[in-house]
Amino acid sequence: MSPSIPFVGGAERPASADGPGAHGSDRGLRVRMVVATALVIALPFAFVYAFVFLINAVGLPLLEWANERPYTGEVYVDPVLLAVVVLGGLAAQYRYGPRTVLRSVGARRVSPDEYPELHAAVTRLAAQADLPAPDVAVKHTDLPNAFAVGTPNDGTVVVTTGLLDRLDDAELDAVLAHELSHLANRDASLMTVAWVLPTVTYYVAIAAFYVLYGLYNLLRFGGGGGGDRDGRALAVGLVVITVSALLTLTVSAMFWFGSVLIHRVLSRYRE
Repeated sequence: MSPSIPFVGGAERPASADGPGAHGSDRGLRVRMVVATALVIALPFAFVYAFVFLINAVGLPLLEWANERPYTGEVYVDPVLLAVVVLGGLAAQYRYGPRTVLRSVGARRVSPDEYPELHAAVTRLAAQADLPAPDVAVKHTDLPNAFAVGTPNDGTVVVTTGLLDRLDDAELDAVLAHELSHLANRDASLMTVAWVLPTVTYYVAIAAFYVLYGLYNLLRFGGGGGGDRDGRALAVGLVVITVSALLTLTVSAMFWFGSVLIHRVLSRYRE
């Protein structure tokens, strides 16, 4: 019988073989995690510079055509300033992201008076893992699910009422121990930060759609009727806005899908 290693929650798991295959697998996992994390950080830069490229390659020629005069120069984004903005955004997401996640999924932090047994289990398992007891939040839904957000010292374990209804005490301990391990390894923090770009690209696309759609309708229904010049200005405005909308939504969608894919790959590696 292989030796056992105590695991959080009192359960036991077999010790992994101390062979080349196991170490190789661990190294491979670490490499994949590093690559995925690097892509999470790099994608915001690629997102911004993709727009800069499109503005210079398509936007400025459109303006030249619309105004019938050439433009000199081009749009430039200082990489140092962009790094400050991106890293500041990641830091803000690290700090305030857990609250946003809880609000977005409709989970509510609960007190020990409301869920005494759940709080007692989380506190006991956290003590066994040498962690500060995290907050506990509950989402009312029939879907069984659990996840953790935050840092080891300021975390929250979220469970659904569907999970609480389906699991016995031992099964619930195993699930809670798994989520506490994510807090201990800072997986929850990493996944929260990794969700920055999907969130940003989603809202950029939505905002761009409404702004450009409003301008489109303004030009279409509120354009002047004062002759050929007004007619050309209206046509030019509609073309510029249509092209801008298509490019903005296309780029945002591409980066949204790419960042969601990386987020899910990262989540799978962490599990």
